[in-house]
Formats: sequence, C-alpha cells, structure tokens
Amino acid sequence: MNAGVNTALKIARDFEHVNELILYQSAVTDDDLAILKTGFPKLERIKLNETAITDAGIVHLRDLPELRLINAQRTAITNAAVPDLAAISKLKELNIAETQITSVNLIRNTHPRCYINGQLVTRSQSSDAHRASGQRSPLTNR
Repeated sequence: MNAGVNTALKIARDFEHVNELILYQSAVTDDDLAILKTGFPKLERIKLNETAITDAGIVHLRDLPELRLINAQRTAITNAAVPDLAAISKLKELNIAETQITSVNLIRNTHPRCYINGQLVTRSQSSDAHRASGQRSPLTNR
C-alpha cells in the first residue's frame, strides 16, 4: 500500500497547482514526504492526521513556501518536531491534538497569530490513556 501513496505523490507533483494534500489515515511514511520538496510549490494545506508520520517526516515540510495549515493529529510527532514546525514561514493553523508534543512556545514565539488546535500532553499523560478514558479530547488553543 505504501508504494501506492509514493506513486500518487510522484504523479501529483507534476500538477503545478496542487494546493492541498489529504493523506488522512493513509499509509504515507516519513520518506514519502521527501517527495514534497521537489514539486509542490503551491501546497498550502496538508492533512496527515492518523498516519505513521514522525518527527523525521515533519522536517520535509519546513521549506514548502506556501504551507499554512498542517493537521498532524494522532501522529507520532514529539517535541523534536517543534523547531521544524516553527521554521515553516507561513504557518497559520496547526492541529497537534493527541501527539506527544508538550510545548509549543517556540511556535508561539515565531508565529504569534498561528492557531494551534489540540490538547497538549504532559510527560506523564499519553494519548492512549486519554482515549482509554472514553472522553473526547477537547480542542484548545494553547
């Protein structure tokens, strides 16, 4: 299935006006995101929620000149991705609910008008524990 995502991204990069990629619940990998650096100059929105993306994948997003929205809810990203997220020059909206990010101070300082959607976890709290409680995660702007 991963070969399908990789092939689809390679085909999509030939369309110069692609401004949104919805990869929600797909088999996209960190390595697949490297393709974005070579042909998506107008990409404004990427939805990676509920994928296997990690900090290593986020680094491939930092040089996309028009990227404004990232949905990375329920991915394996951690605080190690925060500098790369902060380096995205036009970031306006970020969904990091149910990730292992515990601080967005650097992002806030770099992009004070960026709307950050998601409940930050603490070191002692995990998204699995929160889901096990049966409660929906409230979306906050922290």
